[in-house]
Amino acid sequence: MKQFRMFLYTLLCSLIGAYAQAACPIDNANPCGAAPYFSIRSHGENAVRELVGWQELINLCGMDDFYGAISVVGEYSESFRSKDIGRVLFGSDYTSSPELCCPTIMISGSQSGFNQSDNGKTNDLVQRGPNDWLAEYFYLPVNWRSAICFSPKIKNFVADVELYLGMAQWADGLYARLHLPITWTKWDLRPEETIFNPGITVVRSIRAAVGGASYPSGYFSPQGISSAELVQSALNFFNGSQVPFLPSTSKGINIPIQFDPLMYSKWNNCCDSSSMEKTRLADFEMVFGYNFVCNDNGYFGLNARAAAPTGNKPCGEFLFEPIAGNGGHWQLGGGVDAHAVMWRGEHDNTLSFYLDANITHLFKACQRRCFDLCGKPNSRYMLAEKLTTNTVGLAGDTLVSDTACTDSSCILSDAQFANEFSPVANLTITQVKVSAAVQGDVALKFTYNNGNGFSWDLGYNFFGRSCEKICRVKPTPLIDGNTWALKGDAFVYGFLGDPAGNPIPLAATESCATIHSGTNKANFFIRVSTAVPPLQTNENIDNPEFAITEVAGVNNLVFDSFTENQTKTSIQPIFLTEDDVDLAGTRIISNKIFTHFNYSWLNRTTWTPFLGFGASIEVAHHEQKQTSPNCCNTCRNTGVSQGAIWVKGGAAWN
Repeated sequence: MKQFRMFLYTLLCSLIGAYAQAACPIDNANPCGAAPYFSIRSHGENAVRELVGWQELINLCGMDDFYGAISVVGEYSESFRSKDIGRVLFGSDYTSSPELCCPTIMISGSQSGFNQSDNGKTNDLVQRGPNDWLAEYFYLPVNWRSAICFSPKIKNFVADVELYLGMAQWADGLYARLHLPITWTKWDLRPEETIFNPGITVVRSIRAAVGGASYPSGYFSPQGISSAELVQSALNFFNGSQVPFLPSTSKGINIPIQFDPLMYSKWNNCCDSSSMEKTRLADFEMVFGYNFVCNDNGYFGLNARAAAPTGNKPCGEFLFEPIAGNGGHWQLGGGVDAHAVMWRGEHDNTLSFYLDANITHLFKACQRRCFDLCGKPNSRYMLAEKLTTNTVGLAGDTLVSDTACTDSSCILSDAQFANEFSPVANLTITQVKVSAAVQGDVALKFTYNNGNGFSWDLGYNFFGRSCEKICRVKPTPLIDGNTWALKGDAFVYGFLGDPAGNPIPLAATESCATIHSGTNKANFFIRVSTAVPPLQTNENIDNPEFAITEVAGVNNLVFDSFTENQTKTSIQPIFLTEDDVDLAGTRIISNKIFTHFNYSWLNRTTWTPFLGFGASIEVAHHEQKQTSPNCCNTCRNTGVSQGAIWVKGGAAWN
């Protein structure tokens, strides 16, 4: 009967915990979310490059033998509107800074809003902003304050080889095209950190280091942690180069704590940028078409096209990782080619209209991506704690100072802290299959030809790709659903009230924590002249109950690091599961205007060389729709705004 009541109690706690997680207070600081993956149109998907320059030398009418043309395009492009890229990656957390002239990610410790010299009162000059990221997640001091500016840049060079084969010997209007875009691309996030407050020793604790510690005993480990033992800058965390160093025997306590570095979705700010460059054949595209209508006044035709992926795939190591090609997708679809002479002058000069419209389906490609948690933008950079089976008799009691642990007021904890912390990105990285239902690339232009080989193009290009469909194909570390939980700003250790003050690992979790703050919100500053207030007792963790542990058959109260107040633990803790991972895809919408000048040497008999140059401006649509608080698997608008210049030359034969 006792076991049955305990089972019902545990079930009730689990249901309450699940409800509490679903009913977390709404965090309106970043309502439009963020994109953990930044996707662009393939370097090989460019109807403009295919259309300009040689339009008078291909799709010929009245031919009775093979003819063809070959061209090489050298195109350089560079992104602009870097602020838009930052907003795509980080959402509304990428905000204007009062101290700096660029949009930033503000990082501040939970104690930035408290003034040590004023007995723990708030200080309006250093109040945390609603979009500040919590410094404790990045192993930084509790009163740390810094700002990180970004100026993301994407540079590309494409050597595009195009071959057109007119197969008029078989059928007038029949043709084939091959497309080989050799691509070099470089992606640079270019973060720069400005440190306003590097953090200093701020508290004194019975179990902290002599002279104080940045973190009191119990927050990360049984011992207090000084600023010198922490990460020295936010960028050192985000590039995965540094974690706290705590000697296992520090201050007489032999409990090693494992601080995992950020392994995925990192920020590239190293001097060696070679890892952020890729040189690949983006795609290998083949087109077969037939012009049903073809005469002196124009043509109209349809084509079938396929593209084989030859570029690289996302691997998730970096947030802003270079991709050459379409990410590993096979493509299959079709297109429309059209031409109409709108005006013809006395000297063979013409004004014509051209249209190329290509639509393809992107088949499933296996990729590795890193994701946020549902309803928690940028949560990939939050901190998770590992829990294991309860081995210290940890329990929770609804009554303060009650060691009886009766059936009605006390229940054993399902788990306890396992001495390991890890960024959430290390847990949400996963192998996925990604597909897109439809992708469209439409280019139209008006061309003036003077009849002597010179032509001028002016046109518009629309590119769009529907939202990706993503499904997981391999498990994550969250697969068992009972190992990892959000730490937030909870204390993970309590202490027995005996003279030795033995540390007791708790099971304190904060499922409602966000990248901006935890739910405990303890004030680490203490009043020296008065009694210590109950500021570190895990009041606002998941399912808080007073912590009790069994030692030698006797139940003992578990206190905070000042041994003045009984601390709390979660009964029961709320774990992260794979259902919490937001498998958000991306979509792309962009608009481009372009122009091209070309000259063809028409007086040649067999070979007709041509040479031209052009430029374009492309603007991507980055506006994000406001999502619901608990949104999951929604779509993010990405794509890059960029300017391009190119030279296109080649020759035609017949």
